[in-house]
Amino acid sequence: LTAIAAAFLVLTITFTSLRFLVRGYMIRALGWDDWLILLALNSFICQAAFLVHIAWMEQNKDLSLEKPLSDALEYVVLEFAFYIFTTFALKLSLAVFFLRIVLEKWQRQVIIISTVVFSLYTFSFFLVAVFQCGSPAQYLLHKVQGKCVSWSVLGPMNYTHGVLNALTDWIFVSFPILVVRRANMSSRDKWSVVFVLVIGVLGSVASVVRLFYINDLNSGDKNAIAFFAQAPSIAILSTIEPGMGITAACMATLKPLFKAVLDHTRFHVPSSSDKNKLSSAERGIHTPSGVM
Repeated sequence: LTAIAAAFLVLTITFTSLRFLVRGYMIRALGWDDWLILLALNSFICQAAFLVHIAWMEQNKDLSLEKPLSDALEYVVLEFAFYIFTTFALKLSLAVFFLRIVLEKWQRQVIIISTVVFSLYTFSFFLVAVFQCGSPAQYLLHKVQGKCVSWSVLGPMNYTHGVLNALTDWIFVSFPILVVRRANMSSRDKWSVVFVLVIGVLGSVASVVRLFYINDLNSGDKNAIAFFAQAPSIAILSTIEPGMGITAACMATLKPLFKAVLDHTRFHVPSSSDKNKLSSAERGIHTPSGVM
């Protein structure tokens, strides 16, 4: 868990920094989507920090004792809350990004409506997840007393959030692809644009995979300690999904940087014809005087 969290922290911070280099310095066109992706990054950093701390507690604390177990469960609730908020901020950033590309009114309306639906549902899901047992600090006590929201409610809400998360991404990317398909562009340029758009929603792949592991969260209803033995898979996917999403969303904005690097490389690396000319010139320089 720690290694995966660290890897995606490095990836997300690096590519978000490159995004701000491109949008803020190279083309000077920072927008709301950039600030929202920064918000998503900060939330993801908090999520990863809680995940690492939970993993440390599993290794160094006796979770059979009440206080360590209560603290660990509180951190689980907070980690999950930051996961939900990260998906929310990331989705808003993607929505703003794709609204810049889509021009037809009805397509823009579909993107806006899907974003509003996802946002409202995510906000409700966030409140239920955080306060499912009242105060997160009293999670263990209320769990034992049976005062928490049951899995019959939490389970469907988890699955619905996962489906909406992936479905909204696919809606976002489908309309720009239709626009590119009809555009008067070369096939090479079309595939280049489609590739950039698809990169922006790669996180939805992890969202779909995560759906198959959501039921692992159900073990908390049976045994609080057993939850930690069963939860690593869903914890890993809950880290990969937003981490991949943030990284991919930032990669989709880096075309000016890639172009600048390629232009710089072409300028400084001589072509084969240039090398031949250079070799001929050198032979001419070293030709003995009087020999023509």
